[in-house]
Amino acid sequence: MKLWSFRIEFPCFSSNDNDSKEEVSLDPLDWNDTRYLGHKIMDDMMDYLRDLRQRPTWRPIPPKVKEIIATSVLPLHGQSPWEVYDEIRSIALPYVVGNIHPHYWGYVQGSGSPIGALAEFITGTMNTMSWGGHQA
Repeated sequence: MKLWSFRIEFPCFSSNDNDSKEEVSLDPLDWNDTRYLGHKIMDDMMDYLRDLRQRPTWRPIPPKVKEIIATSVLPLHGQSPWEVYDEIRSIALPYVVGNIHPHYWGYVQGSGSPIGALAEFITGTMNTMSWGGHQA
């Protein structure tokens, strides 16, 4: 049996309420770079939705891409958000199920739409919960 161990590193910052206490933060180290990546992703996804009708409803995963996925190992160190997005854009996005395509009639599922994607971005940012509580 092979056991894996790893260490996750988070940046630490001085607490706002007590300068002697350090807090772990999930905030990006570079807000401008993160903003630029967010705009890049949004632009790419809007282009993806706009050009949906020009692509086939479904594309099988080519053997070469399957091999890349099968032989990839989990990274032992973190990747930059840009690297993660590049992998998603090049390996996953071209070979999705196709349920947002207008000619896809395989299952009854919701379709991806630009406004729906933006709404999900808003709710993801708000981190809303459906269990209840006192929230708008």
